[in-house]
Amino acid sequence: MRRSLLAAAGVLLAGCAGVGGAPSSILAERLIKPPPTPTDLPKPSRTFALDLITRRAAGGLSLEAYDTGTLHVRGEVVSALKSWHAKLKLQVPAFLIRHPKEGMILFDTGLSTTTQRSDNLLLELVDPAQPQWTSKAGQDLPSQLKEAGIDSSEIRYIVLSSMREEHIGTISQFSSATIIATRVEYEAAKINKNKEISDKIAQIPESRFKLISMDEKPTLGPFVHAIDLFGDGTIYLTDLAGRTSGSMGALVLLDPGPVMLAGDAALVVDNYLDLALPLRGQVEDLGLFWRSLHILRALREAVPRTAVVPGHELRALRVAMNASVLIREFSVKRRFSRREKPPRVR
Repeated sequence: MRRSLLAAAGVLLAGCAGVGGAPSSILAERLIKPPPTPTDLPKPSRTFALDLITRRAAGGLSLEAYDTGTLHVRGEVVSALKSWHAKLKLQVPAFLIRHPKEGMILFDTGLSTTTQRSDNLLLELVDPAQPQWTSKAGQDLPSQLKEAGIDSSEIRYIVLSSMREEHIGTISQFSSATIIATRVEYEAAKINKNKEISDKIAQIPESRFKLISMDEKPTLGPFVHAIDLFGDGTIYLTDLAGRTSGSMGALVLLDPGPVMLAGDAALVVDNYLDLALPLRGQVEDLGLFWRSLHILRALREAVPRTAVVPGHELRALRVAMNASVLIREFSVKRRFSRREKPPRVR
């Protein structure tokens, strides 16, 4: 079967000159022309940054980032400023927020080690713009949390930025957590063509979901819709639709400064810093995605200390927060003492 697929791929590749090296005309058609600048976004007040501080009724939150896998993709697929020939290895992060009163909250659950490399082997072979996912043994979030001394039963809430496979990969392993998502994202996931997504959602009782209708929520600074998750000014869930129909982010008020977990509202830093768009097909709604990028830019202008963390690049968090945010790097290397060092295999 695989040989026949490879043969078919060879025929298709022969007819698509340049697909493996420079972008072909087929891929060139996926380039997105930037839409006009949105003019109807809320304008933050001059006291917006101060208001965030005065509204915060609790301090002492902490944030940890876990790298749950790798996104292998060509540069231009995620940003028009990157070279097509650049073969990127980006992170697939999930985040743990420790709240002094509400306990442990996850923002996404990351990639599963069983997630398919792609939905279609033939498409993977003939289309180099197809993203690839890999997660090594022990790299999944539950395994890394266990290594850090945290049992999955200790997680009280899971906030889902979206219900793409790289964001809900291990959601079924947190059986006691309340899952927070937008209603539109939940309804779309139940009928998703990707069975890995629809099956995962179908296995979870709807009673465990706390579904939010973002269009009913008020504005917050540059955000069209936002909700104060616990009513204490520590975590705001924000409408950042575009990548998917119900994508959202989380603005977390840490003591050193705000952190904007943008989810896939921005795939890499280029997207919101330079308004560099990904290839067509990477976003469901270009208009909403474009608006979300402008919202993230407006947030940085209104509150310059905010660390905006895109969906697949942790360097913004690493640079802005220094040592105040724990970034747990995953390594497959096991350290052995001299006595424990395994014998050399000949």
